[in-house]
Amino acid sequence: MSVFTVFNHGTGYNRDKGTENKELVATLHNLCEGTEAKHHSLAGHETHIINEGPGSKANGGDLSSQVNPMTGRRRSAETYKYGKAEKGKARSDFARDFAGQGSSGIGDHSDNWLANKIAGASGNVSGRGWDENIQRSVQLIQMLQFDFNKGITTINMVGWSRGGVTCMRLANALHALFAQTIDINIFAVDPVAGQSDGETRQDARVIPPNVRNYVAILAKQEGRQTFKPQDMSRMIIADQGRTRATYLPMPGQHNAQVLSKSGVSGSPEKTISVNLAFTFLRHFGTAFTGVPSPLLGSAAQVCQQYAVIKASEGQYKKTSGIKSFAIGMGIGTRSFAKKANLGMYVSGGAESYWVNEHHHACFKAAYPGAYRAIFTRQSSFGQSMAIPLNEISAMGGMSGTVTHTLQQAGFLTQSHGRIAANPGSGVTASAVSNLWPSSLPAHV
Repeated sequence: MSVFTVFNHGTGYNRDKGTENKELVATLHNLCEGTEAKHHSLAGHETHIINEGPGSKANGGDLSSQVNPMTGRRRSAETYKYGKAEKGKARSDFARDFAGQGSSGIGDHSDNWLANKIAGASGNVSGRGWDENIQRSVQLIQMLQFDFNKGITTINMVGWSRGGVTCMRLANALHALFAQTIDINIFAVDPVAGQSDGETRQDARVIPPNVRNYVAILAKQEGRQTFKPQDMSRMIIADQGRTRATYLPMPGQHNAQVLSKSGVSGSPEKTISVNLAFTFLRHFGTAFTGVPSPLLGSAAQVCQQYAVIKASEGQYKKTSGIKSFAIGMGIGTRSFAKKANLGMYVSGGAESYWVNEHHHACFKAAYPGAYRAIFTRQSSFGQSMAIPLNEISAMGGMSGTVTHTLQQAGFLTQSHGRIAANPGSGVTASAVSNLWPSSLPAHV
């Protein structure tokens, strides 16, 4: 089995800016084993592709919209027959189209200051350049598969923002080429198409049958109207018998899960997301040379991070401000995050102890005794029930963050140096089908 990985940066981000800001996608591709597939240097042993986000420039190079995805050359260099603006030597529109260049515009000329500004702005606003990323990826993958007999059987993808939607669009393009002969696994962090693309682009909404596993993290406090995510209300699973899709609400605004808060080395929502994406990719065969830091190596460690989130829920602020209002053409609450809809995503809905169903699965694995006592009807009401000492220790002890959040929710009682559960106090009437899949590991 040969596994190939595609890393898709979000709007305005690329490998350099991502590395500098310790962003999730860059963190993962910097740990990826093997070499990157590039035009004119394919040898057949490449393991991955890195797509720069629309509107971003890496190392002072070209924007994705300024490069011919079929040749790897600047579009401006192909505008003329001999690569320069010689009088009477301009290529015809047919010749440019045949070369995969398309119509030439001011934004194609990367040596022009104004052109760079226009191309960068259109990349940020409309996503210009993501079509080229998809075309380029398809071109490189089919060359590896057919020209170098790579024997790719699995393609893993990870992306943030428009990069998350790029994963979906690329999966649709690969399905048109390879049908279901290559399995695809996607980890998308707050997938946002921008403008109306999330509703009008079919390939941004349909999860094709070649996608076997799809996990999407959704930012709860983002409110810009042009930043609506591809949540359950928008996505269509083409073959529910083949595809397992899971959606994980996570606190914070659009970049909270991929970038650390100012002055904080690793916010819990980012730490969980990075570890989860790393675990997901590695489970499906992506090889890494190291591990992310900090590393969450047990269900209890994951629960500690979720407990920090629970303890500081009131500190997560919704999108606000005139600039955000103008960029978002209005501010509101995302559909999935509304109290009436959250019950589709999380057992117990808005009043639940769970941040999402991954949190639910980790708690059940880390503290089975406490889970049984608090969140099931297996115990008698009105009688406190002792929590196993090893679980108290795993929770961080009497003063641990997990213990504290359970007490705050009214699930635990502490007196005379003893912690006891209030049996059945966490049982909720609603359950969801959006469970964390038992086939996927919940931690490294």
